Amino acid sequence: MGSAKGPIESVAISRDNHWLAAGSDDHTVLFWNLRAKDPAARPMVLRGHEDKVTSVAFSPDSHWLVTASQDHTARLWDFTARDPTSNSVVLRGHEQTVWAVAVSPDNHWLATGSYDGTVRLWDLTAKDFGSDRVVLSGHMGKVSAVAFSPDSHWVASGSWDQTARLWDLRARDPAAAPVILRGQEGPVAAVAFSPDNHWLVSGGFDGISRLWDLRSKDPGAKPVVLLGQKGLVHAAAVSPDNHWAVTGSDDNTAWLWNLKAKDPAASPVVLLGHQRPVYDVGFSPDNLWVATASGDNTARLWRLTSKRPDCQPCDPARAPRLVQFNCVQPG
Repeated sequence: MGSAKGPIESVAISRDNHWLAAGSDDHTVLFWNLRAKDPAARPMVLRGHEDKVTSVAFSPDSHWLVTASQDHTARLWDFTARDPTSNSVVLRGHEQTVWAVAVSPDNHWLATGSYDGTVRLWDLTAKDFGSDRVVLSGHMGKVSAVAFSPDSHWVASGSWDQTARLWDLRARDPAAAPVILRGQEGPVAAVAFSPDNHWLVSGGFDGISRLWDLRSKDPGAKPVVLLGQKGLVHAAAVSPDNHWAVTGSDDNTAWLWNLKAKDPAASPVVLLGHQRPVYDVGFSPDNLWVATASGDNTARLWRLTSKRPDCQPCDPARAPRLVQFNCVQPG
């Protein structure tokens, strides 16, 4: 047995609650069977990337796992195959690191965001995934985050140009007139939609997360500002029941924000335990778990209750429903 050789940069749970995947700096992707008797047992490993794996995401139909890398490529792994590790589809075209990936809820589009300043849309319904792609240009800096709205109407991107953008996928030319959201005082590292299309969550290098009201006439006018984390915000997600937003930070914590509260910024719940920055976060589709991935080479699952997480910020050692997945490979 040998431990992972680098931090875990990204984590994702398949919508059918079958798989947990984590992308590592050691160029591999680890995945665990959540239906196993011991989900934390030895993971299986996907190999093929030639540099750090920066992002992972499952398609909503749980068919594909998408991975992105500093090797300038994204890859598609078939999780309907008997052996998902046996082969992958390589998507080429970006000129720099591919930092972010997302699949539209209708399983039509894959979005990749790159340090080359572009977002690319890949048609997953085409026979040749790599041939039919749309390039969204306009950011003046690296693209570090992408996300689709639940109705597949919008794709959001976050950039080092300190903006988030909303691109209209129903427009004849989605690149023509994006909605630009300004306010972050540094690069935007994370974007996430709420399932009810009410909120877009953004977070960035300024250590502040923001909630943008997509139901207002001007979504960029008055965001709700979420203060408290002490380092740059790497990742954000919203629970399937629209109850919680979670943000992961350089301060080794993940914070849960109650979107049902009158003031979502008022009483966040802090998840303590990681020893290094939290690089990615996500919810299980059944609303039972929050997953966090960290530079301490672990992924963690935190169990939620209907009112608040079982994992209290005061003493993580008293949280018996915390399952820690040590990222260990067969060796």
